[in-house]
Amino acid sequence: MDELRRERKIRMVLADAEIEEYIKLDLSVEIDLDDPNASEFHKRTVLDKQKFKEDLCQKVSIIKLDYMFRVL
Repeated sequence: MDELRRERKIRMVLADAEIEEYIKLDLSVEIDLDDPNASEFHKRTVLDKQKFKEDLCQKVSIIKLDYMFRVL
């Protein structure tokens, strides 16, 4: 899981995807995506992070399921 997170961050750096703004962003605070005061970058970052977490959970569940089948 940590490797997938690292890969995501490396891809962001290589793509030069507004890294300095991402570093300054406080993601510990929940934001309302419908809030007009929230920046587009913040909204996009939160949505990308949610998508990544969903994909990560899917991959982990497939790995666990594969492991269980191999053990059985």
